[in-house]
Amino acid sequence: MYIKRLSLSNFRNYKSVELEFSPNVNIILGENAQGKTNLVESLYVLGFGKSFRTSQDKDLICMSELYTHIDAEIEKMNHPLQIEFKFNQKQKKEIKINGVPLKKLSELIGELNVVIFSPEDLQLIKGTPAVRRKYMDKSISQIYPYYYKLLVDYNKVLKQRNNLLKQKQVASMIDIWDEQLSDYGAKIMKYRLEFLEELKKICFDIHYSISQEKEHLKIDYQSNYLPKNLGESDVYDKIYSGMLSNLKNRLDLDIRRGYTSVGPHRDDLVFYINDREGKKFGSQGQVRTTALSLKLSEISIIEKILNEHPILILDDVLSELDQTRQNQLISYISDIQTFVTTTEINSILESHIKDANIINIKDGNII
Repeated sequence: MYIKRLSLSNFRNYKSVELEFSPNVNIILGENAQGKTNLVESLYVLGFGKSFRTSQDKDLICMSELYTHIDAEIEKMNHPLQIEFKFNQKQKKEIKINGVPLKKLSELIGELNVVIFSPEDLQLIKGTPAVRRKYMDKSISQIYPYYYKLLVDYNKVLKQRNNLLKQKQVASMIDIWDEQLSDYGAKIMKYRLEFLEELKKICFDIHYSISQEKEHLKIDYQSNYLPKNLGESDVYDKIYSGMLSNLKNRLDLDIRRGYTSVGPHRDDLVFYINDREGKKFGSQGQVRTTALSLKLSEISIIEKILNEHPILILDDVLSELDQTRQNQLISYISDIQTFVTTTEINSILESHIKDANIINIKDGNII
């Protein structure tokens, strides 16, 4: 999979841009605040229907303009694919695939697989649980679009239950929400645990290699309702009953707090480096190695399950890594389409990527 052509109209600081890309490495070069990240942000929007930088779609519209439009030609499984994204000041969003408008955002997920690695991803280990849940949910949704639909349905029920809790008048209706929440929650958990099994194997090997065989990485899923000794045949049933039981046991606490304290929306991943918890004891170098291992593992899992390379975006992340990790990262991306934003082409980039497509940007213009 690779993006052949990109057209932007009124996107961020780009008035009108037409670009063709290499199926290998594309280096987006320019000083800070010129529009490098804006360019790769548009590629992310084509994959997810929303930005990784803002929750407000209106922020994507160029100042004083009425709309924004992104259009791309993509080669997928040796077949052409066109994705269009439009959004206007009236809050109307339209996404088309091969000219056909989509009814739901979930229909877009999985069409263009995008893996992004940015400085914010270094918070995967020491940041909040929400950062790690987002990493899991985004990764799984690209591989299994039905998972994204489950998340949407789960969050709708969660919102209804929380509204009921805040009213302090729970009554018998809470049983209905508990059962629905446990149903969606158990299905989400099943996907997460299967993903985690793949992640553990691949991430262990990558981390061991990047750390020059000095570090062993262990990943645990942290949940207060996950039963032990799950068998393959009864995963859903056990998680469903465990979550339902916990919801009922914590009802009084949830009423006092006004929110639901049990479910996938409260879970976390814990990373252990040589048996010490990375969040508490990991050095800066260990944290960077773990974050890098997770991103490379995400690429490997997508390739393994979908038999297709994702698009990789490296947004200003090389400057956050030392030379050893830069070398290791670049050695992994030789056969996938990669977009690198940077203020300079250092010796490592130059020696590894001699035939890269270089795009120079200044003030939202290609120079």
